[in-house]
Amino acid sequence: MAKWGGAAEMIFDETSPEDIDGIREEYYSKVILADERRFLQDEALKHGNPLEPGTVIGERIELIVDGRPIVSDSSWQEWRDLWQTYVNKHGDDS
Repeated sequence: MAKWGGAAEMIFDETSPEDIDGIREEYYSKVILADERRFLQDEALKHGNPLEPGTVIGERIELIVDGRPIVSDSSWQEWRDLWQTYVNKHGDDS
C-alpha cells in the first residue's frame, strides 16, 4: 500500500499475470473499499449536526422509513436505480 492523501492504492509490480485478477479483487474489497468506507463515515460524522429531540419546530417529513427511501419525486429514480444495481451486485450490508 502506498501512502498519499490518506488513500489506499493498488500496486502489484511483481505478480504474475495469471494471479493478478484474484489478488486485485480481494485487495480491492478488503483494503480499498474498507478504506473508502472509513473515510466516508469519518467525513459524514464531521458534517452532521445532532439536535436534541423537540428543539426544531415545523413539519416532520420522513425521507427514509425502515432503511428504504420513500421519496416519490421521479428525479430520484436514477439514484435509486444506481443504488439497486450496487445492492444486486454486492448485497445490502450497509
